[in-house]
Amino acid sequence: MSKKTITVNSNSESGMKVETSIRDFEFVTDQPEKKGGTNEGPTPVEYLLGSLGSCICIMSRIVADKMDLNLDSVRTEVEGDIDYSGIVNPEKVRPGVGEIRVKVEVEGNLSEDQKRKIVESAENSCPVTDTLKHSVDVSFEANL
Repeated sequence: MSKKTITVNSNSESGMKVETSIRDFEFVTDQPEKKGGTNEGPTPVEYLLGSLGSCICIMSRIVADKMDLNLDSVRTEVEGDIDYSGIVNPEKVRPGVGEIRVKVEVEGNLSEDQKRKIVESAENSCPVTDTLKHSVDVSFEANL
């Protein structure tokens, strides 16, 4: 496969609510009411963790298909630890997620070794896992 650029557009008209469009899809990001939002959607960090879990599910299916194994289901539980004081005090506390834990449950008529290989291969080929595990260059441009 060749390199591809993915473009995502987000817009916030008021408050914490953000509308995002990707290809033919739209979704809302927001904050809970206790954090000044209207609770109309998950937070960006929740989407990040959800992206990781869903990517592992998809990659597990791709890997199982490649190995010609019948995978009945795959479930993930993703937990991330964040210190929200970093959002208002980033010079003292890192504002990002400090640790992420992923639990993967693979179901099917498979041996333990086959299940382990599916999960390991999914982890190694998942673009979201790779992005989170490695430093990525991020550049910003303010259009003033």
